Amino acid sequence: MPEPSRRVRGALRSAFGVTRPEMGGGYISCGDFEGEDKSASAFFGVLAAIRPALESLNAAHVNSFVQQVAKVETGHADPPVVIPPRVAAVVLPRLSVLRDELVARLGTSDRYAALDAAPEGKWGEGPAWELHCIEDLIPAWEHAIEEQQDIVIDFD
Repeated sequence: MPEPSRRVRGALRSAFGVTRPEMGGGYISCGDFEGEDKSASAFFGVLAAIRPALESLNAAHVNSFVQQVAKVETGHADPPVVIPPRVAAVVLPRLSVLRDELVARLGTSDRYAALDAAPEGKWGEGPAWELHCIEDLIPAWEHAIEEQQDIVIDFD
């Protein structure tokens, strides 16, 4: 029997009341762009790091995005998180700044070297995981803006 898609698994989780603690990893996609396996696992950490900058914009569409992320993170809404291109255009510069800060902090721009050097910790947490996530978020955001397609962040 074939493996059900992430969308089908999400519907099953919802039907049976399973929320975020059961999630195995996060996935980034936008049109024909797909991030690496589980590269969005640190998505909530990345958004927490840029949330103050996003909230200071006081833009309704950005605030709606921040609220959607918070609901999924706390289990009050089921994944996926869907990010429209107009939000991507506002978020992208903040992701780039965070990427530069993480590279300076980690001493490398190589996400795999950063992950290898990272101390043992929880899967998907910490600066190395955030860099790993951002390395797929940035091209997804760029693709969204260029192709005018939604970004989908999903979890299993």
